[in-house]
Amino acid sequence: MTHLEDAYKLIAGPVTEEKEINSIADNIDPKEVYKKFRSGYKLGQKEKNFLKEFLINKREKILSKANQQVTSIDKDLKLL
Repeated sequence: MTHLEDAYKLIAGPVTEEKEINSIADNIDPKEVYKKFRSGYKLGQKEKNFLKEFLINKREKILSKANQQVTSIDKDLKLL
């Protein structure tokens, strides 16, 4: 059985640990970046991309919630 284990190790290659990379999301508060943007501060490319993703997600949440409320109101109107 050791031959199989050795063969597997050769095929798998050297064991390397994945380095934990601090993402920009861990280091930056989206609300602070948004405040900087709104006040006219020039953002770096990483901050721009981060803020763009944050705003898209926020927009989608708001839109989804609004659609649910409109659907609920439409149902109530049909009952009247």
